[in-house]
Amino acid sequence: MNSSDSSAVSKLISLSKTKAEDLRINTLARETDRYNSLGLLDVLSPLSIDLDYNASDFPSAISRSGELLSNQGIITHEYTNSMVELYESIGPYIVFTKGVALAHSNKMEYVDRTGVSLVRLSSPVESGHPENDPVDVLFACATPSPTSHSRVIIELGKLISSDGVQRIRLAKTPDEVLRFIDEVLEND
Repeated sequence: MNSSDSSAVSKLISLSKTKAEDLRINTLARETDRYNSLGLLDVLSPLSIDLDYNASDFPSAISRSGELLSNQGIITHEYTNSMVELYESIGPYIVFTKGVALAHSNKMEYVDRTGVSLVRLSSPVESGHPENDPVDVLFACATPSPTSHSRVIIELGKLISSDGVQRIRLAKTPDEVLRFIDEVLEND
């Protein structure tokens, strides 16, 4: 191979690497768009809802919310443990309104895909929050990237700022909860 051929091959390899990098970036952008388009009803299913769970304390309620997600392969048990550890180390900041908490962790390496669980407690438990205790509704959110749950969080906010939580407290079945959520989000 002469130097001219060698130079052409080097250019071709360089262009191929650039094209491969462009393709990787475009694929990542499409995946990010797909994840951002996921709403609450895309990631919350009857299998991730437990109504009237009997929790002995707040950490056991968090553990149950994680168990619902790990049973579906959405997270590992390590993610559940990290949600409990986060609560135990930082405190009840996850209790963001009267009776409602949102458990989560920053350990994205333990998350396969975005998921949300909902645990309604048969008896409220104390979290240690000075104004919003006791807790009787606990959501857990797991995400594999920092932005893949944006729409989910927005929709959770809409649900909580409406009568959605009260309707969850009265629901008889997980399907009824999902219908309530659909109605709240549709009417917004």
